[in-house]
Amino acid sequence: MNKQLPTKQKEKWDSQVLMAERIVIKLGINIVTCGECGHVLLHGTDDSDDIECPHCGFKSESCDFPDFFHERSLEDFKNL
Repeated sequence: MNKQLPTKQKEKWDSQVLMAERIVIKLGINIVTCGECGHVLLHGTDDSDDIECPHCGFKSESCDFPDFFHERSLEDFKNL
């Protein structure tokens, strides 16, 4: 079931997403999650090397470390 978020909660979430985008644009640092353990980590956008998770040691290409905010909604985190 895809329940609609209350307006104020959605505005706060959208604000978080915009701040994350500003970090990426201004600092060249992306907020990603490990494709193996789900740990959140920072990754330089100009770094073409494989990413290694400092939590579990998983090392792979950036495609295995999805953006933390990209294509997610607040609903994705409600059941964690």
